[in-house]
Amino acid sequence: MLLNSIYHFNFYNMASNEILFSIVIPTYNRANLIKRCIESVINQTYQNWEAIIVDNYSEDNTEEIVSSFNDERIRFYKNHNYGVISVSRNFALDNSNGHWICFLDSDDSWASDKLEQILPYLNHFDIVYHGYVSNMSGMKLFGKSKRLFYTVKEPTVSYVLQRGDPFNPTCTAVLKIFYWRCAIFRRQGFVCNRGL
Repeated sequence: MLLNSIYHFNFYNMASNEILFSIVIPTYNRANLIKRCIESVINQTYQNWEAIIVDNYSEDNTEEIVSSFNDERIRFYKNHNYGVISVSRNFALDNSNGHWICFLDSDDSWASDKLEQILPYLNHFDIVYHGYVSNMSGMKLFGKSKRLFYTVKEPTVSYVLQRGDPFNPTCTAVLKIFYWRCAIFRRQGFVCNRGL
């Protein structure tokens, strides 16, 4: 597991069962994949979460698939992002209630213990990042990483703003207050314009 710490504000020093995760899921025309994505969230061993799905006005039956899940923790919104995925992520952040933000791309899925596995690190770090395994049927998280990311150097915020985002969003959990204080997402686009 790869962990990166950015500052040490520790705004939340709460018991692990009190932590609410806001899971941000941007989507567009993923009806064929989003069911697996949502099921991987519902099947988490840690259940204190909310999923915020932001659809960029899909032309397939994505909304119908999402609506088939009768779970009050799942919220569905439509929002034009005009090809800039961070617009969808920012919209979800604006509508989130969680202490921690997790990102999950709609064509990815999580291992059932992803949230439980990161809990022990939350009172010690402001960003928790882990590796993933990629295969033809999708990502399974917590395994040997087949993709390498560069190491974040200090001072971290300046490094990220100058060099771009080194984190795969699906493998990242971030303290919500940290996002607002450090403005990692820009309103016009992700810090790194790599088409994330």
